[in-house]
Amino acid sequence: MKKFSIVLLGAVMSVFSFTFAWYVKTNTQYLNIKFAPPIVINVTNEVSMVKPIDGSTDALIPGSKINMQLGIKMDEHSSNAYVRAKMTIVFEDVFDENNQLIQWDEFVNVDNAISPNWEPVNFSKDPMKDDIWYVCRTGSGSQMVAREVSPGDEITFANGTIDLSLDLDNRFADKEIKIAFVVESIQTVGVSDPLAGGKENAKYHEVWGGK
Repeated sequence: MKKFSIVLLGAVMSVFSFTFAWYVKTNTQYLNIKFAPPIVINVTNEVSMVKPIDGSTDALIPGSKINMQLGIKMDEHSSNAYVRAKMTIVFEDVFDENNQLIQWDEFVNVDNAISPNWEPVNFSKDPMKDDIWYVCRTGSGSQMVAREVSPGDEITFANGTIDLSLDLDNRFADKEIKIAFVVESIQTVGVSDPLAGGKENAKYHEVWGGK
């Protein structure tokens, strides 16, 4: 009986010795992928009084007239990009003595002169709703394409004026006019020119195309 036990123990040890003879070897290799530099666009804006009257751009008074110049400047270390922009002017609500909304159009005239370097394009697929952006472009007509804006480029978007009527009264005191200037950009590598198929087909662009 003892001899059988010794043999059995030896067999078990032999099995375990054989099992541990197998091993797993792992090799790890690294493929370095470096992304292109980010797109960095700085918005440039300049607002100045036109008439030498009392008041400032922070506290306008009736009869004031101001110039506004908006644009973009690409950072020197930015990637090349296609750029589109839009500007919206928002007037704070003003009500008369009967609590009726007063239309600013009667008292404020905005002359918004968009630079010819920017093409108005409707990116909406909804025929009942527009989504107008201005795409920075080069060329004209059938030769018009989106401009590939490069590092260091500085481009004016709009030169405009805001004229305030002399008829403004106390109802407009402390009210605000806000100018929202929105700029969007996409890296040009691997993305099609949004104007390549004509501005009427820009709504189908893979990035900027609307719903």
